[in-house]
Amino acid sequence: MPLSECAKSEVETQFTRKKVNLKNIATGGVILSAFSGLAVIAAILVYVIMNDSGHTGLNPYSALMVFGPVTIAGILHLSFIRCCGIARWCSILAIVVGIMGSGLLVYLDHSNTLLQYEVWIQRGMPWE
Repeated sequence: MPLSECAKSEVETQFTRKKVNLKNIATGGVILSAFSGLAVIAAILVYVIMNDSGHTGLNPYSALMVFGPVTIAGILHLSFIRCCGIARWCSILAIVVGIMGSGLLVYLDHSNTLLQYEVWIQRGMPWE
């Protein structure tokens, strides 16, 4: 039994709505991940300013558990969703935040600004 034109139109409309909703959810996830990456960068910078010893008990590279997924989410959203406009810029922002956060960690390590305590000891306690 063939569907009437009205029924076909209703099915197509529901499918389109689901597709648009999934794109909106994906874009919201990328925005959330980008802002969580920005929050981690801000927290690291505040910690570096407040901590003048140059060492910490935590491993600074554990923040890669945030920056890696942020970058991957941005890349996946940009390549699979095929978005344009503000959604595209959110994807690019997520990629930039992930790369900049990873770069910040590498900079803090190589400049001996924030090191895990054991690494700080191995490097001869710089800044002391």
